[in-house]
Amino acid sequence: MSLIGLLSSLKGGLSHSHEHVNTVSTTFSLHRVTAYALLAASLFSTATQFFGGPIHCYAHKSQVPSAVLDTFCWTHGTSTVDSDDVKMMTHPGMIGTPSMDEDDTILRHTYYQWVCFVLFFQALFFYMPYKIWKHAENGRIANMVKLADEQDENKPNALGEFLFTHYGSFSCLVLKYFLCECLAFVNVFLQIYLMDSFLGGAFIAYGSQVLQHDSTSDAIHPMSKFFPRITKCTWSEFSSSGSFQKVQAVCVMPLNVINEKIFLILWFWMLFLFLFTLLHFIFEIIVFLSSVPRLLVLRGFSPRTPKHLIRTVIRLADYGDWFVLVQLAKNLETTRFKATLEYLARHMRFTLDEDDNNHLDYEPNFDPSRKSSRYEMNPIGKVALV
Repeated sequence: MSLIGLLSSLKGGLSHSHEHVNTVSTTFSLHRVTAYALLAASLFSTATQFFGGPIHCYAHKSQVPSAVLDTFCWTHGTSTVDSDDVKMMTHPGMIGTPSMDEDDTILRHTYYQWVCFVLFFQALFFYMPYKIWKHAENGRIANMVKLADEQDENKPNALGEFLFTHYGSFSCLVLKYFLCECLAFVNVFLQIYLMDSFLGGAFIAYGSQVLQHDSTSDAIHPMSKFFPRITKCTWSEFSSSGSFQKVQAVCVMPLNVINEKIFLILWFWMLFLFLFTLLHFIFEIIVFLSSVPRLLVLRGFSPRTPKHLIRTVIRLADYGDWFVLVQLAKNLETTRFKATLEYLARHMRFTLDEDDNNHLDYEPNFDPSRKSSRYEMNPIGKVALV
């Protein structure tokens, strides 16, 4: 695949249309970016413009055509030797059989056949949490933002009235969001585990071993150990005399030059993504259990709104209501969001006892369960006028 063809393949994935309404958390955004990066790495690992063929093998005193030998060694795998006796090696991992010790281990390499496919399917899995959430949200927040944009003199508080009459009805939406957050965390954990299994247990410690390697020592570099550029392949054939013989072919692995760097970058990125997803997941649990961080977050989005008004909104809001308010805060002008909070606070103050800490008034005839007949949520969750 040429470089132009590679970039053309990525154009459709990276040049997606701009979404006016943002309902995606930082976790989902990072996982989506990871998906695009993995897709790029998958395509790049198949490019032959810079590296030539994926494998080139040579067997001394063998009549087998080089193309046949290349195909055989690519499909059957190659090997290197994990030995501490570096002085006996012609190349990292290349040591003659008579020079091997009992403690030496033969490392089999077959992963390179599947690198592009593994990276591609990983890209799909990392894209799933974002895609599932966008499907579950189904434009609900966008329709609320549209309702705010359509406010006029006849309906000056359309969004505030809608939110007030539907307070407590967003639990299903936030449950879907929470499940997608769980999926994102489980996915990044499983991807690290599966990648480690794919590389024969070499991935988890790969980055730390590269950082700890002393370039002045005689020890084999971890990159050369797990992604060798020179390997061996055993080819069996009949000699001219009719006897059966095994020929040791030496294979050059050009693509491991890029594979070693792809997986090193992935090691650091996966570490960052795992820690960020974990911390964000813990934060979501804390916000779910406590109203204090909810108050602080809303204060951050609307610092000019009096604190006692935000406290009034928070005290009658469950986690789903708070979640919807945060999504709206990300997409509304500060003044419009402030007006919405003040409208909610004014209408909620009548549901609180007059002896509350905020000393809010109480109206005996006010029925908080009364629903306005002007707005309703249609079956797919979109705002509609009736």
